Amino acid sequence: MTTRPFRVEFVCTGNICRSPFAEYYARSTWGSEITVTSSGTAAVVGHRATETMRDIASDEFGIDLNPHRARQARTDAEVDLYLVMTDHHLETMRTLAGESTRVLPLTPDGVADPYGLDRSTYLTIACQIARAVDNLGMTVRVS
Repeated sequence: MTTRPFRVEFVCTGNICRSPFAEYYARSTWGSEITVTSSGTAAVVGHRATETMRDIASDEFGIDLNPHRARQARTDAEVDLYLVMTDHHLETMRTLAGESTRVLPLTPDGVADPYGLDRSTYLTIACQIARAVDNLGMTVRVS
């Protein structure tokens, strides 16, 4: 009998800054035993990650976000854990997914949206996400 990989989905608002970075960073660090996706609660489907986040991901982390296209958040029976950026996303996903689905904040204090802000802010947010993903890596593997 084959078991499917554990599946995590990162959720933010537009799926063009925080959650795509978290998705691609987690893929690069967690390995193939965990399937990782991302989505947004108000995503414009098909949009690319912002240029600034693509540049930060590439220049600072060696990650290519160019393949990313925004997806709308939805319930999916295959997702084992939703990791969200803010309390608003937490409430939205709990409403969409129901109480039986695991929806948790990526960090206790939330991850601010860098959209439209300067490169330094994007880098700060990317580093915050990377630290949280690194800290969660072992926890997710044993869940």
